[in-house]
Amino acid sequence: MRGQKARGNSDDGEKDGGEGDGFGVGGFQAEEERASEGTVVGGDGGATKCGCPALCYPADGMARDSGTGRHLLAAVAAVAAVIAGGGDSAAAPGCAGARASAAVKLAVAEPEDRKPAPPFSLPNASGHEVSLDAHRGEVVVLNFWATWCHGCKQELPWFVRFEKEYGSRGMTVIGASTDADGWKSVTPYLKKKPLNYPVVIADEALTSAYGLGAMPMTVLIDRQGRIAATYTGVVDRAACDSAIQSLLRETAAGP
Repeated sequence: MRGQKARGNSDDGEKDGGEGDGFGVGGFQAEEERASEGTVVGGDGGATKCGCPALCYPADGMARDSGTGRHLLAAVAAVAAVIAGGGDSAAAPGCAGARASAAVKLAVAEPEDRKPAPPFSLPNASGHEVSLDAHRGEVVVLNFWATWCHGCKQELPWFVRFEKEYGSRGMTVIGASTDADGWKSVTPYLKKKPLNYPVVIADEALTSAYGLGAMPMTVLIDRQGRIAATYTGVVDRAACDSAIQSLLRETAAGP
């Protein structure tokens, strides 16, 4: 039963609070407003003007993915995004592509065109397994992110909001961190900014199965365990919200 599952990664993850820093607590409203203005939360917990592009690449990306073809495609995509953005190539280390304020449009595949989502089972910070199979019959929002990725952090308050609004209706968000040092970076980050949904550390099998090349990357999985949409870059929040609602209206037996 969903009510028996540990939804977040902190005891404070789903509580309404005062002026805390957490996305799921009192600081969420301010973070969401700053994100909508093109501002993201810096690694030290403060806000920095979003000069970092929307596409970021894992620090150990070459080690995790030795296929040069994927990196070549990612590089081409990055150049194309810069050209589309008017030639502005200002970027923070580890990032490439369009600025985080340029939201990625969302296209949801027709049911008959959807392919099965690769299964996975990984431990959360407490050692409890988080598996895709356990959420069969639910809409799953699988988000690949990292604590150093500015575009990723811009999206986090939106996923907190989605979990809060749609969790009781059969949807769950699963965050898959690609931080090279795993929980060493993720645990302190979540202590400062707790999330109200499960987080795991993505391994090579997971990133390879879902074809991760750049982040943020978000995958919408329908109630039948099929991939309904995959998009790389900061997602269009309204379009993502609409897509989630559409998928929630589908049944586990089909739309």
